Amino acid sequence: MMNVLDTIIIAPLRLLFEFIFSISYKLTGSTGISIVALSFILNVLLFPMYRKADEIQEEENRIQQQMKPDIDFIKEVFSGNEQFMILQTYYRKHGYKPIYVLRSSISLLLQIPFFMAAYSFLSHLELLNGASIGHLVSDLSKPDGLLFGLNLFPILMTLINVASCIVYSKGQPLKSQIRLYVMALIFLILLYNVPSGLSFYYLLNNLFSLIKNILLKTKNKRIVIPTIIICLCVAALCKIDPQRLRFKGKAMVYGSIVTTVCLCLYTLFSKKTIKLNLEKLPIDKKPFLFSTVYLFILTGVLIPVSVIGASPQEFINKHTLLNPLFYVFHAAQLSFGLFVLWLNVFYSLLEDDLKRILNVLMWVLTGIFTLCYLFFNNDFGTMSNTLVYDVTPEISAKTTILNFAFILLITIVFICIWNYRSRFVKNALIIVCVSSLAMSAINTFKVNQQVKSGIESLQNNIDYDEQLFPLSKTKENVVVLMLDRAISLYFPYILNEIPELQEQFAGFTYYSNTITFGSTTNTGAPGLFGGYEYIPEEMNKRNTELLVDKHNEALKVLPVLFDENGYRVVVCDPPYAGYEIIPDLSIYDDYKNIKAYQTKGRFSNNESNKYNKLNRNLFIYSISKVC
Repeated sequence: MMNVLDTIIIAPLRLLFEFIFSISYKLTGSTGISIVALSFILNVLLFPMYRKADEIQEEENRIQQQMKPDIDFIKEVFSGNEQFMILQTYYRKHGYKPIYVLRSSISLLLQIPFFMAAYSFLSHLELLNGASIGHLVSDLSKPDGLLFGLNLFPILMTLINVASCIVYSKGQPLKSQIRLYVMALIFLILLYNVPSGLSFYYLLNNLFSLIKNILLKTKNKRIVIPTIIICLCVAALCKIDPQRLRFKGKAMVYGSIVTTVCLCLYTLFSKKTIKLNLEKLPIDKKPFLFSTVYLFILTGVLIPVSVIGASPQEFINKHTLLNPLFYVFHAAQLSFGLFVLWLNVFYSLLEDDLKRILNVLMWVLTGIFTLCYLFFNNDFGTMSNTLVYDVTPEISAKTTILNFAFILLITIVFICIWNYRSRFVKNALIIVCVSSLAMSAINTFKVNQQVKSGIESLQNNIDYDEQLFPLSKTKENVVVLMLDRAISLYFPYILNEIPELQEQFAGFTYYSNTITFGSTTNTGAPGLFGGYEYIPEEMNKRNTELLVDKHNEALKVLPVLFDENGYRVVVCDPPYAGYEIIPDLSIYDDYKNIKAYQTKGRFSNNESNKYNKLNRNLFIYSISKVC
């Protein structure tokens, strides 16, 4: 249950942290600057939500202060059930419920998941190893020890936190102020010995929180906020490394920063602030809710099931025989946490004008995701069963421009639909939710049937009690190793770099002149296993036979030859036997002295670790398919 809660609540935030950090690192090449960017961007994105939370908290404190004299009087005069009944009547008269007291802690409750996500992400970030912040800190993976052996960052973080508490809690009850100071002390104890990269992030977070609290107390926010943003944009322009970007990257990054600066300058020096007339837009939450549910079904269920369904056997973990639909369940949790949980939490804490804007944006986003998934799927090359491309996809500048033009066109069309056919929106969202859910259920059932047969095949061909390789102490033993995707010419160099391997492989013969006659398993393996009679040219001459039969025949050449010469033969993991991802070992059933086994993942945990990547990559792949 704790894993499920972590996946739904914390994991989506970790992915958000990873996304922001990775883009910043790609632009600057600096771990320290990327941490600054991560803290700043998150604080800007979450500012509307925290501001609303603070308003709710202040309103709750005001109500409690107003009711406090009457409540104190009731508690002083009455006791027991009589006190309880009178308090309930008093609360009912003022439209107040005791559970509303939680609203006074709403800011703290919101910060906890982000605190945990940051801790989880940065404490395991390998880029911190050996990374520095100028000449100040030489290794961000270790505590800083800058203050005569004491850790300076956690101390500064606490001092800034206390200053922020003083500004924020001005006018609040003493109990609330004490609670904030105690929390600051607890954070100091918890974070004192963490890696300096993590404590640096929390220090920046507290600094931005202090600035936020000061801004909320400042009357002329129109001047202060744009000024800060302009300064930070200029700093970002100075820190971006142009050599790390291609032309389209430079155009997008510099264009977006310059646009932001221009808008801020307009707001700063114009007598009129930019104000949108949003009153005419509806504030109905149902379209927003239906949009988030649909995006959850699309990216968390429909696309992951279709990915697994493309080749179910390839996603079965041969070590644990785990049903790959488990990975779909994990992707569904991530998608639910991101779209249904967090987007709705964010939405509920916005001002009405921002809610109206977000309603339209989610409707537009639904259109973009759906049309991109249905009509604009690109072939980016070969991908492994952990959903990692062999070669990182490259997208041309022309394609990028066409993408933006297409997105702009969809945006215009869907905004027009929203404005002139508003009733259609809700009905359309309900229809796509129901239809996508039905398609997901049908596809899941089909995939499950295929997976069951694959797992049964593996179970029938794995015998963990039998000795796999019964080697003889008195007779000749022959071991043949066939390595898929191995480059033969590298082998001598590997032996030179690791001399102890020469002793381990003593007695083996290295065939230096072997080469495949095809770039894929079904064209390259037959020639290696069967000889020249099974190279593609020779196999194509036998055009009256099925390719699968000729492939199986090639896989039997060596084992049958050894069997006919009195050897006891063991075959492990014959590639693509029966043209199945999980090899069909029944091709050796006619030979009593030939034993065949599935061993992939049996002698190592690497197979299990590899499949664990799917817990993250399947959802990320879904997002890429709708973009």
